[in-house]
Amino acid sequence: MKQLIVNAFVSLVSGIFLVVGVAGTAWVVEKAFREESKRPHRPMSFSKPLPDGAVVETSVVPNVPNFAVRGSVRNTDTKDWDVTEIRVDLLSKGVVVNKCSDVVDYRTVKPGQTVNFLVVCRDIASPASGEPFEHRVIALQFHRDPE
Repeated sequence: MKQLIVNAFVSLVSGIFLVVGVAGTAWVVEKAFREESKRPHRPMSFSKPLPDGAVVETSVVPNVPNFAVRGSVRNTDTKDWDVTEIRVDLLSKGVVVNKCSDVVDYRTVKPGQTVNFLVVCRDIASPASGEPFEHRVIALQFHRDPE
């Protein structure tokens, strides 16, 4: 009988600790969630192509081991552009066969300003037909959704 009372007491104490532990954990999680929801949220951001005509000049760099394109981007807008990436699409007979890009360290281009770029495409195989690549350059800018 004595052992039965001791076992009941141990079970009771264990149950109390379990309930206190679960309730305490739930309280901490709820408190953390509430604090997180009070923080201001950063608006969603992404990259979008610059307007047509922003890339004003491109040329293939001759006599280099990798396919390389240099060119210029000119801001024709009244606002600053935050250029984040220059992408080169390589085309064969008008079809995109490969892509490469250079991620820029967040370059701000003021209205009327022109900046130069160089994109080196590594590990690019020549078109199977042996004809030279055509290329298309797309400049991307940082864009933030309005809240």
